[in-house]
Amino acid sequence: ATTQILTGISIPVGSWVKGGPHILEEDFDSPASSSLTYSAGDGSDADLFMTATEIDVAATEVDYKAPTPGSGAAAVGTGKAYDAADTLDIAFTSTGDNLSDFTQGKIRYFFSLVDLDTLK
Repeated sequence: ATTQILTGISIPVGSWVKGGPHILEEDFDSPASSSLTYSAGDGSDADLFMTATEIDVAATEVDYKAPTPGSGAAAVGTGKAYDAADTLDIAFTSTGDNLSDFTQGKIRYFFSLVDLDTLK
């Protein structure tokens, strides 16, 4: 497959989330890829917190990046309050090779998640 969405981080009801920067610790690489991008969002907006960003050594990879808004520009500046449960989704898209063929790569994506109910 050339696309995959990771949804391992739950956003509980009553949470506030603000997207943050990324650090590309190790360039991603595969035998035949020409591009690998990722974006960060939630179940209703795939690039709410970070627009598609290049992380493949075969292209012009971005080592450090501040959060960039997609269609949810307000979530970058002010964050988003959740009145329904959701997930933080990281979507990967490869060009020229399957994701399973990548042999290296490590990225750290930072964000803030606050349980607003604990502040009552």
